[in-house]
Formats: sequence, C-alpha cells, structure tokens
Amino acid sequence: MRRFLAAWGLLSVAYLLAAALSSWLLLNLLDLTYEAYAAWLLVPVVQAVAVATRPPRRPLLPPGRAPLFAAIPVGLAAAVVAGGLLRPANVTWGFLVPGSLQELLPRALALLAGAAFLAAAARSRRGRARLAALGALLLLLGLDAVRPFLESLPAEVLPKLNPFLGGLAVYGAVVVLLFVAALAAQRPLEDERPWAARLLGVSLAVTFAALLGALLQLFLHPWLERHWSLLVPAAASLAASLAAAAALAALVRTGDAA
Repeated sequence: MRRFLAAWGLLSVAYLLAAALSSWLLLNLLDLTYEAYAAWLLVPVVQAVAVATRPPRRPLLPPGRAPLFAAIPVGLAAAVVAGGLLRPANVTWGFLVPGSLQELLPRALALLAGAAFLAAAARSRRGRARLAALGALLLLLGLDAVRPFLESLPAEVLPKLNPFLGGLAVYGAVVVLLFVAALAAQRPLEDERPWAARLLGVSLAVTFAALLGALLQLFLHPWLERHWSLLVPAAASLAASLAAAAALAALVRTGDAA
C-alpha cells in the first residue's frame, strides 16, 4: 500500500499539471468539466496500480496460521452490509434510513479496532507508540457513536469557512492523519504479526476505494446516484471491519494464531 500511495501521489500531481498545461496550450482554456475531474481521479489510480503490482511482489498470503477469530468482525460487517444493500429502505438495516444500523456499524468497529490496537501496543516488543497512536485515533473516531461530534467538527474548527471548504479541509486532514498513522503502525507489525499488517493494508486499500467513490460523488453527478451511492458507505463499513480484524490479529504473534 505504501508503494501504491507513493506512486499515486506523484502521478496525480503529474497528471493534473500535464492536463492543465496541455488544455491551456492547445485550447487556450482550462477544462473544468466533471469529465476532466473524474479523469484526474481515476487515471492516476490505474497507473499507480500498474506500477505498484510490478515485481518484486510479496506472497499473496503471509506466513503462519491465520488468526481465524479475526474474521469475526469482517463476517459480521459483510452480513450487515449485505442486508443494507438488499433492503436499502429498511428501518433497521437500510442505508437510506437515518439512524439505522449502517450508521452505527463502522463507528462500533472503529471502537473495537482502537481498543484492540491499544492492547496490542502494550504487548508489542517494538513500535508501541505507533500502534498506540493508531489505536487512540480509531478510538476517537469511534466515540462518534457514543457522542456525535464529527458532523459538527468543520464548523467548530474552521467557523469562518463555508461548510463545503471547511468539510474538505477538516475531513481531508482526518483522512491523511488516519493513513499516516496506519502506515506507520503497519511497519512494526510486518515482522511479528504479518497477518495483522496484511489485513491493515487491505483495510487501507478499501478505505482508499471508498474515499475515491466519495470524491466522485462530490458534485452529485446523476450516474453516481441511486444504488451506486450505497457502495461508498458499504466500503467504509468493510474497511472498518478489516481494521478491527487487523487489530485483533495484532494481539497474537506469528505461530500463536488458531
């Protein structure tokens, strides 16, 4: 995931500069259409995937036995998400109903992941501060289920900006902080707890996909509405479940998993 994000960051800047410069030189204008915006989001991702998947590649599965108990939050999230996708207007399960189980699920999983990472930090031989930092951040985000604060955070932090720009700045900073903390915590896990490191990497990949989908929906383009709009919260719940699975796997060392 580190390799992909590094390639994506460089290619995104390069594509943006190349597209703007060529548009200005050839057409004497800047292309600000939705199609140009979507191309800027999608093309560097495809290029970065091609770069990141080139050899050398690690084995698909890490060594050691898989911690099967870590699959519990993933299975739970998959069942809840499937119910929400099949019955989007259901009062309990539906994605389209405010206050349903779909809103609570990722926050509850973040609480579980945060608590497990903090416990893993206490047992870890190295990288305790990194694991504890990630655990504390996930715990803070999960507390939104107990006392909601994320929705009002932009207005409280940047009250002078309009809601759109304030939300982009604040939530963007939270996402960057989450990726930095997760990538930093992944390094000490790779040697002692490879399954936890791999699950955390997959969680970041799904989180990135959810973020990309949210950015594509930023201007409410018609083709992204209806059932396609449900994929973003569904991916967020699966990403949270994978983070919880990684945190549970971090509680055991290689060879101790059942």
